Amino acid sequence: AERTWAPVVVPKSAGDRAMLGEVLKGNALFSHLEGPELEVAADAMFPMTYERGQYIAEAGAQPSDKDTFNIVVEGTCDMVHGGKLVKQFGPHDFFGELEMMYQQPKTGDLVVTSDTLKTFALDRNAYR
Repeated sequence: AERTWAPVVVPKSAGDRAMLGEVLKGNALFSHLEGPELEVAADAMFPMTYERGQYIAEAGAQPSDKDTFNIVVEGTCDMVHGGKLVKQFGPHDFFGELEMMYQQPKTGDLVVTSDTLKTFALDRNAYR
């Protein structure tokens, strides 16, 4: 039997869809996509919630199919490498694209610094 591809659609508000589309358009991984293709990527993104102190990634961790590209909706997290702050992420920032794309080991620790961190995530299978 022939397998056909069907896009994944995770329901979200019009405001969230518009924000995701804008952030995706500004990202090098997605900048080549046209409007309908960007909508497919935004539709496939699913909500994730993390708690203060939770490690989203740990330096040196090997890549897995669970790696995701994330766009921050609410809250903050810090990328720390060798005990030094490398970058702070807040609303409309994104992380995880290198691990998802190139299946590289994690380059640093990513830890939640707000009470909660809410993101929309895209997994490797949906990206393909």
